[in-house]
Amino acid sequence: MGVILELARARQQLALLEAQKAELEAELNAILQQSSAKIKELEKEIAKLEYVAPKPEIEVLSVLSILVEQEIKPLAVNMMFPIPVDETYFYTTAKDWAEVFHYIYFKFEMPKFVYERMDCDDFGILLKGLVSALFGLNYFAYIIGETPMGSHAYNLFRADNGLWQFEPQTGEYFPIGEKYAPRYILI
Repeated sequence: MGVILELARARQQLALLEAQKAELEAELNAILQQSSAKIKELEKEIAKLEYVAPKPEIEVLSVLSILVEQEIKPLAVNMMFPIPVDETYFYTTAKDWAEVFHYIYFKFEMPKFVYERMDCDDFGILLKGLVSALFGLNYFAYIIGETPMGSHAYNLFRADNGLWQFEPQTGEYFPIGEKYAPRYILI
């Protein structure tokens, strides 16, 4: 009978050890999954650090402010300043705008949207500054307009194929008259 009791106790201990082993394996798997996700994030960050995106060579075009006023007039927008701020405005081709945007969104980690603190007006101002500072293109306007959801700030730019609207929170651009209706412009 003593042997039977010892055997029963050994089986209980074995069952307890197997349960503890299963718990430890589950914990280990969770840690490995978290570590794997963190390693992937770090690998992406390292890749960004290792790869320095070359600044694209772009064709810089120009237009006088008098022509800018004529182009903007049909949009029926209010100028935030009564006249254009610069005498000459610089822009680029549609193909090169795509390169400019690709470079900016690759090179800079855009901030996350935070209502009232980093929202549409802040993104519009940020992109206007980056485009001007990095590429010297000042025909990249800051716009306050209307969308089906209400007032919204975004950008407008001139390319060799016309005027385009630019959504700085997503990097999407589309023709004038599509999606947004501009009301105020700072160029």
